[in-house]
Amino acid sequence: YLIALRTGKMSAFWSFFIRTVYLKCTNSENELPKSAYMKKPIVIVGAGPAGSTAAYYLANRDVLIVDKKSFPRHKPCGGGLLNSRDWGLYFGNFSAIQPNLHTHPVFGMTMYWDTKPVFAREGHLFDHVRRVEFDDLLLQAALKKSNVSFRQFSVSSVTLRGNEVIVSNGKDEIAASCVIGCDGWNSQVARCLGNPSLKKNQFGSCMEHDIACDPTSRAHVFFCFRQELGYAWVFPASTGCYVGLGFVGNYVKPLRTYLDDFLDYCIGQGIVPKSASIRNTFGAPDPIFIPQTYSHDNALLAGDAMGLVKQISGEGIFFAMLSGKIAGETLSAKVDIATEYRRRINASVKEVTLLRNIPPKPIALSLLRGLFFLMRKGPFRVSVQNAFMNSFCRRRHLPVGSKYQPF
Repeated sequence: YLIALRTGKMSAFWSFFIRTVYLKCTNSENELPKSAYMKKPIVIVGAGPAGSTAAYYLANRDVLIVDKKSFPRHKPCGGGLLNSRDWGLYFGNFSAIQPNLHTHPVFGMTMYWDTKPVFAREGHLFDHVRRVEFDDLLLQAALKKSNVSFRQFSVSSVTLRGNEVIVSNGKDEIAASCVIGCDGWNSQVARCLGNPSLKKNQFGSCMEHDIACDPTSRAHVFFCFRQELGYAWVFPASTGCYVGLGFVGNYVKPLRTYLDDFLDYCIGQGIVPKSASIRNTFGAPDPIFIPQTYSHDNALLAGDAMGLVKQISGEGIFFAMLSGKIAGETLSAKVDIATEYRRRINASVKEVTLLRNIPPKPIALSLLRGLFFLMRKGPFRVSVQNAFMNSFCRRRHLPVGSKYQPF
């Protein structure tokens, strides 16, 4: 190198070596790559129905949605939209995506205790959607707003720091004036607010087969299948059906064993055709309790992150969108965010919560067995059936202009 400098002759190779290797190594201690840092007024963690709906209803604020996945993406879920013909009365973004949304209508449902038929109801109950399409359409509806943007960003921590909330992926940081946590049952935003990680009896475990078969239009729901706390289901879809189950607490066998047993039973009973084949199998935890803290001066929880899943039915999409809408509208208004959000979301908290604690399994099974006995043989069985279905299908408080009636 010294000879080359003195003679003025340096080969192209040595010139390249010195510029790219030697100088880079000698400067490495003083010029470490710095993490990226950006500021945004509102950051929404999670781009599912809750997050996309929150962004859709956030007016006049710069909004960034972050999600670990790129879209469209698959989401483990039964995909049932109960009373779906009313959803346009609740959600402007649902009305916006409806012309492009593929749905499969479900007419009629049979309820079982374990494997014993108890009662049936007819009429349109829900529409089935593919979450890969549904969630992407909701996100695109939000992104059509000029104030909303999206970034794929795998959040590893959320921290309250003074008047800001710091969202990090372990390298890059985003500082926000306010965060909406729509990041699912294992929410980083929920833990940031001081909520502990969920224990085994605080969430349900669900697993489902996507079945290829001739489409049908009837749903089947089996409460406490094989005497486990929860229920199993067969939900029709446009390309076949979804056969799944969800249990709470401890169960004797692996969940997949119960699921395969349930599928075999349904095929044997003719509920699922013998020609059916499994296209895909997926599963996910389901929250069943509301965390202690879900609203703060600069952080709100919505959807599964807030535990807004109806205990009796497992319905979550409707409450995800409703809480997202309320969160977006609350942040758009000049109000006490924490207090106003609690006030407006309180009705949903009451609707999804049947019990604040799950009783021991023998007690819970005995209570449910007694309820289903009353629906099967009791003198007021029809009244009890209707009350149960109104709760299960969310028919007790229908909106003005509803296309449905209580049972």
